[in-house]
Amino acid sequence: MPNIIDIHQQAPLSPENLPVIIYHHKRVITTELLAQGYGTDSNNIQQNFKRNKERFIESKHYSRGHVT
Repeated sequence: MPNIIDIHQQAPLSPENLPVIIYHHKRVITTELLAQGYGTDSNNIQQNFKRNKERFIESKHYSRGHVT
């Protein structure tokens, strides 16, 4: 059984306690974890991405995952 990680942890997120998530053999970070790291919410991360999408290359800077 795989380890389950609670991404809604109470401790401040830092590189030392960032969970390792592998998706399609690549290390990734979720929008929720990114928001926690920056001290904001996931909607803010998503809005900033939409405003700056032309600056990012899919598969290099981001990938479109899905929650199962």
